[in-house]
Amino acid sequence: MTPPPTDQARPPFTEWFDDVKAYLRATRQFHRALTRPSLLPGVLLRDATRVLLPNADIAESVIPLTIVAADLLSGHSVMLERGPVRKAARASASLPGIWPPVRFRDMLLCDVGVFFPLPTILTRSYATRCLVAVDVSSELRSVDSCDTAFEVLMRMTEIAEAQFRHHAKDAADVIIRPDVSQVPWYDFSEPERLIDCGRQAARDALPHLARITYQ
Repeated sequence: MTPPPTDQARPPFTEWFDDVKAYLRATRQFHRALTRPSLLPGVLLRDATRVLLPNADIAESVIPLTIVAADLLSGHSVMLERGPVRKAARASASLPGIWPPVRFRDMLLCDVGVFFPLPTILTRSYATRCLVAVDVSSELRSVDSCDTAFEVLMRMTEIAEAQFRHHAKDAADVIIRPDVSQVPWYDFSEPERLIDCGRQAARDALPHLARITYQ
C-alpha cells in the first residue's frame, strides 16, 4: 500500500486550497450567503408593500402604470402591465442579493436598477409627445476605501447604475431631478422632506416642459 504523500511532496497549490476549505467551514455567514436567496428576509419587503399599496391589479390604475423588473430565468427585462400591484412592486424593488427574488407567473423577478436605473429607453414607445423622467438617484461620489466583499459589490453596483443612467437621460425629453443626492437610497426617515424636494423639482421643470409640449 502506497503511503499518503508528505507535505513536502504535495503540490504548492494544495496548501492554498486547504486554507480556503478551512475558511469556508469556519465562516457560517459566508455559507449562509451562498446557500440562501438573500441577505434579508422577504417578509420585510412584503409587509411594506402591504402597508403602502392597495390590493389592486396594475391594469386598474387610473393613470396607465407599467412596472419594470428583471427576469433572472430568461435574462430579460420585463414590463408588467397587469397582475397584483403589490407583488409587482415588491419584485421591482427586490435588490439582487439583498432581498429574495419574487415568483411572478413563470418568471423570477428582481430589481432592474443595476442596468436600467432610469428605464427611459424601455418607456420611449409609450411617449406620444413628451417623455418625462424622474431621477431620484444619489450623486456618485469618491470613496476612501472598499474593505469588504459587500462594499466592493455595492460600489460596483453604484458605478454601473451611474454609467447606465448617464446614457439613459438622452432618451428623455425632460428630466426632473429632485435634490436628494445627500440622502442615502435606504434612508426613509424623512419622507415629507423628500416629497417636498420632488414637488420643487417638478415646479422648476414646468417651463421646460411647457416649451416642449406646445412646440
